[in-house]
Amino acid sequence: MDGARSSLQAPITPLVDAPSTAGAPLTVAAALQRAAQLLTSHGDSPRLDAEILLGSVLGVSRSALIVRGADPVSAETRRAYDQLIAGRMQGAPVAYLTGTREFWSLELDVTPDVLVPRPETEVLVEPEACLAVGSRSGHGQRRHCSGARLGAAARAHDRR
Repeated sequence: MDGARSSLQAPITPLVDAPSTAGAPLTVAAALQRAAQLLTSHGDSPRLDAEILLGSVLGVSRSALIVRGADPVSAETRRAYDQLIAGRMQGAPVAYLTGTREFWSLELDVTPDVLVPRPETEVLVEPEACLAVGSRSGHGQRRHCSGARLGAAARAHDRR
């Protein structure tokens, strides 16, 4: 994760650190709302991105963010969240910013050195969709799907 963050050298402008209404501290819910608004033109799922990034900073699940909606966000958390939101606004994939990506109910470590698993790849993990097919070139068997190694890992995990 630090590799992804260190490559984003643009100055960090406070994005969600603006004062809250009536001098009240910024809450988890307000931080999410502001971040989602900022990310609207930077991806297909601004609210989801905002939730995953704040959950990563706080070390909690997305559902825990709902429960903690009224909790105040510390200055340290705001700064870390600002950095992630700025990285997302610069086009960095959420998985590179958090260092993880869920795939087939597995939490995978992700760095900029690997391709981020796409959601539609999960369909290919299903045994009937990811079949070994004979190669016409005579070089033995090949996988008739993308991400065959990732798919194999997910299927092996299911068999445990």
